[in-house]
Amino acid sequence: MSGAPSITVTSQMIAKPGSEDAVAALLARLGAEAVKAEAGCLAYQVLRSAHAAGEFLVIERYADESALADHSNTAHVKATIPELMECLESPPVLALYHDSGPSPS
Repeated sequence: MSGAPSITVTSQMIAKPGSEDAVAALLARLGAEAVKAEAGCLAYQVLRSAHAAGEFLVIERYADESALADHSNTAHVKATIPELMECLESPPVLALYHDSGPSPS
């Protein structure tokens, strides 16, 4: 990994009615594979809305942009994303964040 700042990606998504459990399972599988198989994946967290069972937020953290690019090109991502997209009402809303540096003391 380089000395570049870490990258955090958030993905907000809404499952089609009746697909909530399938989305949860697909996201859990993606996360398990990313953390296990990708050295540059620092964290992968799946959150489900407390108020709407079909709303999900995924927070992914990567060592750098190269690690994020590597993640996007893995077999498990390429195999799972089409299946996930079939279960969603619309494409996920993605946001990309760079580490802003050390927190003030």
